Formats: sequence, structure tokens, C-alpha cells
Amino acid sequence: MWGSLKVRGLDWSFNLDTELYVPPNAYPVTGSGTFAPKKSVDGTYAYDNRRPSDVGPLAYTIENALAVSQASMTGTWSNTDSSPSLGVTVQVDGQGVFTGSTSGVQIGQCTLSGTVALAQPGSAKNMYSLTLKAVNAATASTNDCKLTPAATGSYAGPAIIGLVPAGVYDSNGYFRSLMFLIRSNTGATLLVNLRKQP
Repeated sequence: MWGSLKVRGLDWSFNLDTELYVPPNAYPVTGSGTFAPKKSVDGTYAYDNRRPSDVGPLAYTIENALAVSQASMTGTWSNTDSSPSLGVTVQVDGQGVFTGSTSGVQIGQCTLSGTVALAQPGSAKNMYSLTLKAVNAATASTNDCKLTPAATGSYAGPAIIGLVPAGVYDSNGYFRSLMFLIRSNTGATLLVNLRKQP
């Protein structure tokens, strides 16, 4: 699903730009609900003349209280240790410029480049804007990059630094993860969770 919300008081509703992408089609989505600040969100949504489905209840997460900076993104982020069929690694510099690569049968071999910058420069809010371009880096056609190629367009969307529990108990602490949902101009989407590397 991709789009935006309209909020009035404690009520929310999807704007007209909201779509649900079910390859190869994108369907307009309608939906609405309520939220309790710093507690939960719930409601319903529907598409393609189907019965409404539930949204939530979605609980407030601790990531919303995480103060960040542009420097918080600096370093290497990867999921290659947990997802052999969809591996992504990026290296982000102090200005938010990154390069990277992909591997695995679901995504193929791509060379990545892009930026990840605070959505509100100078703020401490945990919300970033991410842009990404992909180039085919395969040496064999069976490993062709399956992302929208840079010659056709680029991906863009929101990103956050998420906190993933390191174990069953809170005392085990958390791993920091770069989480993003981006969309290309062709309608293709990519949802990725990359752990910060030492």
C-alpha cells in the first residue's frame, strides 16, 4: 500500500493518492479510522470493491521516541546474514550518500546508489527520506537485477531507524536497523530491514 493520510482531530482517512499494488495492478484504496496519541491506531480499508479489512490495532512503538541525527545513519547496514534469497548491503557516509549491492534469487545482483537524509533537516525526528537507483551488476542472466533499473527510474520513500529486540527479554537490548519502504516510478515497491553492522 502506498499513499498518504488526512488527519482531523483523532480521526484519520486515506487521501485519494493511496493505492494497493498487487502485481501487475494498482488499486485505489479507501479507508478511515481513529487513533489515540502515543498509544494506538485502528480502522478499516477496502480496495477493488472488496469487503473492508481491519487496520490494526497498531501499537505505538519506541522508535517514535528515538532522537536521531544525520550522523545516526553513518555506517554499514546489511541483512545478508538473515536473508540469503534477498540480500542488501549499503554503506552510508556522513552526508547521507550511500552505495551498496544486492544478492539472492529474489532480487538478483544490483549495484545501488542513493541518499538517505532527515525528512526535516536539523531536527531530531526519526524520519528520513530515502532515494535509490539500481544498476544491473549480474555476470550471468540468471542473476539479473530485478529492481527497476536506473535508466528507467529511481525509488523513493520513507525510512526510519528501527529498534529490533536482541532477544526475548528487554534486558537483552536492541539492534538498530535501517527500515525503509520505497517505490519506483513504475509502481514497484521494496520493503527492507537492514541491521547496523559493527
